[in-house]
Amino acid sequence: MQSYYKILGVKRNANADEIKSAYRKLALEHHPDHGGNEEKFKEINEAYSVLSDNKKRKLYDEFIETTPFAQNIYSSWLAYLERSVNIHKQECHICRSGYMRCDIGDMFNSIKEVVKDNKNNAYR
Repeated sequence: MQSYYKILGVKRNANADEIKSAYRKLALEHHPDHGGNEEKFKEINEAYSVLSDNKKRKLYDEFIETTPFAQNIYSSWLAYLERSVNIHKQECHICRSGYMRCDIGDMFNSIKEVVKDNKNNAYR
């Protein structure tokens, strides 16, 4: 999985305007209603939803620095979370609220703890 910065084509120190501009350009280019790839469009939206929110971006930046394996762990966790969602009730099995309300910050914190534990155990 590529980093959110790479997906949007911005530098890690990009400001909010640069992120928004890159998102708009890519969203228009890849929008499924205009013949774009739906998976790429979802990836762009996911990246923007994190990088455009200061709290989520800070947690994301901390998370990807935790370990070189963090991106793969995050990708696996996100896939698990998506499979865990009860489509009919739209209930997240992690936080028991509506999936769209599930706090990504809590998810990053949970994953960070797992990564830290695994990292600490690897050096014992």
